[in-house]
Amino acid sequence: KWDFRDYQEVGFLDNVVPVFDFTFVSSFSPEHPPEEPEVRKELDTSMDVKPLFLSRAMLTGLADAEWTEEHDAVLEHFVQDPAEPAVTIFIDPIFGLKLELGMPVQTQNQIVYFIRQAPVPITPENFETTVQFGTVRGAYIPALLRLLSGVYVPQIFMNTTWPESIRNHFVSHLHRFLACLTDTRYKLEGHTVLYIPAEAMNMNPEVVVKDKELVQRLETSMIHWTRQIKEVLSAQESVETGENLGPLEEIEFWHNRCMDLSGISKQLVKQGVKHIESILRLSKSSYLPPFMKLAQQIQVEGTRDWEFRDSGQWPG
Repeated sequence: KWDFRDYQEVGFLDNVVPVFDFTFVSSFSPEHPPEEPEVRKELDTSMDVKPLFLSRAMLTGLADAEWTEEHDAVLEHFVQDPAEPAVTIFIDPIFGLKLELGMPVQTQNQIVYFIRQAPVPITPENFETTVQFGTVRGAYIPALLRLLSGVYVPQIFMNTTWPESIRNHFVSHLHRFLACLTDTRYKLEGHTVLYIPAEAMNMNPEVVVKDKELVQRLETSMIHWTRQIKEVLSAQESVETGENLGPLEEIEFWHNRCMDLSGISKQLVKQGVKHIESILRLSKSSYLPPFMKLAQQIQVEGTRDWEFRDSGQWPG
């Protein structure tokens, strides 16, 4: 401690100079030497954060799976290497529990993913702000559509804090992507599904027509519907002019087409489609008449195909 013995002020002209006379009294003695500072040891951070990863891994069968040193090594590499963007956990039907840096090469029924949001090593202190995690179940495209439609899209549409120009631009591209994603997701099963934007579903048509940007987005959806219907109808021409299909393949084609047309017909009378039709009718959109013509053609084609199916004689 410091022991101040004296304090003097010596004046010289107009200056005041403080003078200290002090003695440093040590509190240490030979019997009690100062403690040596601890040497900082490099810790295995993967072991510190391992419980944080496992407690967030919602994976069927994980509790019964065997965790090995190989899994620890993969997790440690991901935790300590800021260049690794993601790690996934899944149960392979042949090899059992797997940890892989990045996404698995083979499609898995269920995976848990951890994504690094900042290029830093992961510690218990920064885990919440550095790691994003979640679970993907089933095929990736349907899972992506479910996640977007169920979680992100409603939040985006409810957001009123963005500048109007940015929001209009982003939402326009979002609708285009969702329309293509919906089309692709159901085409894999042989169905044609019309993407119906939920943005204007609860709005009065008279109010919607005053928003030109919103009307344009609805027109974009109708343009996509028109292309989808044209594609279904043109498939018939390719079959009628083709010579490579055998009798069984042709019967299967007409059966699938009949089911697809029936599905489209049911969608065309849904409230969402009718609501958008009423909005574009009020706005005098030039895209409505071509769509209505195709919609009527779908109804006729669908009815005809059902009659052929019931009689057992397909066209062509």
